Amino acid sequence: MVRRLATAPWGSVWLTRTMGESEGESEGEGEGSPGDGVSRCTDDELEDLIRFHSRVQPERSRPLDAARIRWLFGANPCRPGDELTMWVCRRGGHIVGTYGAILVDLKVDNEMVPAAWSVDLLVDERWRGSGAAQELADARRQALGQRTYCALGISEAGHRFALRRGFVDMPPMSTYVWLADPSRLWHGTAPRLARMVRPLARAAVAPAYGLCRLRSRRIELVPIQCFDERADTLWCQLAPSYPALARRDTECLRWRFDSCPDSASYQRWYVSIGGLIVGYVVTQTLLRSEEPFLSIVDYLVAPHHLGALFGSVALRARAAGATGVVCRSLHLRANRALRSLGYVKRRQDVRFMVMSRDNDPLRPVLLDASSWFATGADSDVN
Repeated sequence: MVRRLATAPWGSVWLTRTMGESEGESEGEGEGSPGDGVSRCTDDELEDLIRFHSRVQPERSRPLDAARIRWLFGANPCRPGDELTMWVCRRGGHIVGTYGAILVDLKVDNEMVPAAWSVDLLVDERWRGSGAAQELADARRQALGQRTYCALGISEAGHRFALRRGFVDMPPMSTYVWLADPSRLWHGTAPRLARMVRPLARAAVAPAYGLCRLRSRRIELVPIQCFDERADTLWCQLAPSYPALARRDTECLRWRFDSCPDSASYQRWYVSIGGLIVGYVVTQTLLRSEEPFLSIVDYLVAPHHLGALFGSVALRARAAGATGVVCRSLHLRANRALRSLGYVKRRQDVRFMVMSRDNDPLRPVLLDASSWFATGADSDVN
């Protein structure tokens, strides 16, 4: 399955989950809605919630629907109890704001820390400044009591609100692109000019292709239909290499990729060296400027295998006829490995913020940029 994303030029910002206030009207929810105040969203309120999001955030690249809400906020294996981890604020019986949390078990050093990705803080324009966002944040935090909160892909309004709530700015998640054939992006170029430039473009990417072949010569990507118990073994082996990352064992990977509403759009691979499974990678085909790109959605290998992994994905993309590879990365060693293979950093940084208690002994690790590992699969920003 090919997923079509915005066809804006590479310099444009991808649409992602945002945390902030959006414009909209406050009419439209049905009669007989629950009373005013903040409460957890229930299954009976999903239609109201979906209409509210559609009205205040019509440009969303992947609209919410009931199946996605139940999966993301109701089926998460890190969620205690049976309630949805989405809160709604009502005024006059109508939904005027929402705030969600994607719960995660965050491995920080040698501890498993209850944490949450903050998502979907939206407030109707007519209720900005009324305290609705503050009420939502207070109710959510009181109900969850997570030790750490994180946020990716935050809007400007959400950024200001998060700073007031005690979030700290961290280095952003970067977007890297590897091009197999850059000439395919020159739509509208005069045919004669295209014929002249195409050989030069291919010659320019030849060194990067050679590096990818060299680095990945021992790697094999083994396709799988779904994750199995081998992911548990990988998690135990690889988690100690990363000071701060969300749990990625079999249970979490099955929820994130095998049971999600768009599971058919993902390609799953175990990474093998000499028949030994040393990691995994999840990819997804997307369209940019009407050209197919292979997106690295998630992965986990030992740090010394990062270059081999990224090189093997680039070779597979080229063999499949893709124009290139896209990878979003929040890991300093991964960024270095990507650059060494000819991946180019684009101006599409995804803002990243962290909030932890001042007296938390793990706070120095959480606020150290070199500690973190995250991908586009975290916080569902892919």
